[in-house]
Amino acid sequence: AANGTWSVDVPALADGAYSFTASLTANGSVVTSQPLALTIDTTADAGVPTTLTVLPTADGIIGASEAATVAFTIAGLDAGTSGIVTFTDGAHTLAVPVTADGAYVADLSAFNGTVTSTLALSDAAGNTADIVGNPVPVVTGRPGAPTIGGISDDTGIGGDGITTDTTPTVTGTAELGSIVHVTYTGATGPQVLDVPVGLDGRWAAQLPTLADGAYTITATATGPGGVESLASAPLSVTIDTVLDAAPAATLTAAANTGPFDATEAAGVGLTVAGLDPGTTGTALFSDGFHVVSVPITGNGPVVADLSSLNGTVTATLALTDVAGNSGTLPTGLALVVDTVAPQGSAVADLAGGPTVASFTYAVGFSETVANVTANDFVLTGTNGVTAEVTSVTGSGGSYV
Repeated sequence: AANGTWSVDVPALADGAYSFTASLTANGSVVTSQPLALTIDTTADAGVPTTLTVLPTADGIIGASEAATVAFTIAGLDAGTSGIVTFTDGAHTLAVPVTADGAYVADLSAFNGTVTSTLALSDAAGNTADIVGNPVPVVTGRPGAPTIGGISDDTGIGGDGITTDTTPTVTGTAELGSIVHVTYTGATGPQVLDVPVGLDGRWAAQLPTLADGAYTITATATGPGGVESLASAPLSVTIDTVLDAAPAATLTAAANTGPFDATEAAGVGLTVAGLDPGTTGTALFSDGFHVVSVPITGNGPVVADLSSLNGTVTATLALTDVAGNSGTLPTGLALVVDTVAPQGSAVADLAGGPTVASFTYAVGFSETVANVTANDFVLTGTNGVTAEVTSVTGSGGSYV
């Protein structure tokens, strides 16, 4: 050119290193310039592919105590290439610069959930590329509190937490991968059992043999990240293996134990005491031949119709408590019911002959009777003959 410069269009060149020289021919002489080195580079990640690897932990989960020093490695960077590794859990982002192959550390303590990573490369030629790293689970948040569904062997009234089982199994749900810490507190203080959560999110803990009494059960869960949850709502459980805890149940006569005639026996007043709360059952009265049942719903007065019985009547209590314990208890109560009139016979002493003015009857009864007087007897004659009983002596079942 007029100004002493020149230029030339070079044809398309493949990536690689080139050397250019220029020669000037004048007056039969050739002068060659110094060489110009030129590198064509259109690829950000030439040669061995660059990799970004976040190193796993022993259990495959980065917990709260591990998240502050998460290790990752870069390999395969071209000379002069640098980049930025970006980590994100969708809510948080962290950028870590890298300038060469090697090991690096990222603080992911603010992250929770699945964390992805990307390496954004930029080489000396200005080429860029994105390299995707492996996702890792980071668990730094507190897991939700587990739930306690109850005990699987709740005898008696279901759902009331009262059972005859001295080794009840507590069941509930919690987050997958958690360990549930079941705490049961009774008279001896708190005790803890650790149980895993199943693949269905459920857990079960069988308690050791427990003495009768009241217990409070709570549960917490430690997630894969090592963070413990808040406690569950408490569950109250009562172990009850005794049908009739002290004081003993009693059945007593409200006024007296008899004897009761047919009218009195139709409404015999009794009193029930000492029943445990919620215990119900039946009072059973027997004269040895027949049984009368009277429902028992709690402590207090009871009226029994015993008019269908006769003689000495014994009583028992057939009870069932809220835990499901059941059995029959003696009461020691004995009543006397007399609803059948005694049978009697009278035999006359006719030794004086048919014309005698007076004679004696020997009277026998089928059972012991009392308060027998002359007015209790009526004599009936034939052909208009009249007579009266003037005196009665005797006792028990024999009189004259």
